[in-house]
Amino acid sequence: MRKAAQATLDAGYTHFKLQDVGSQQGEHLAGVYSSSTGSTVATGFGNSVYATGSASGFSTPIYRRTADVGVTVVMFKATDAGAKDAFDAAEVLKKYSQ
Repeated sequence: MRKAAQATLDAGYTHFKLQDVGSQQGEHLAGVYSSSTGSTVATGFGNSVYATGSASGFSTPIYRRTADVGVTVVMFKATDAGAKDAFDAAEVLKKYSQ
């Protein structure tokens, strides 16, 4: 409400309405936690070395919640017909600045 009121006053209007309000929630990949272990065994015979090894691991995705909100702000001057049932931008700022 404060941002809409301030944008209304900044644009030279006095009143506003909010229309086409929409919100969406979801999540997106923020990173991956990975862990692994391994081992090797080496045996030497004369001039040769024989090695065998193994490894294992796992990865866990980490998700972060997201939210998006969108709204259309319709602005009016005090003398416009639409201003009659619209929010008074100065009053909104006064109320929500406390």
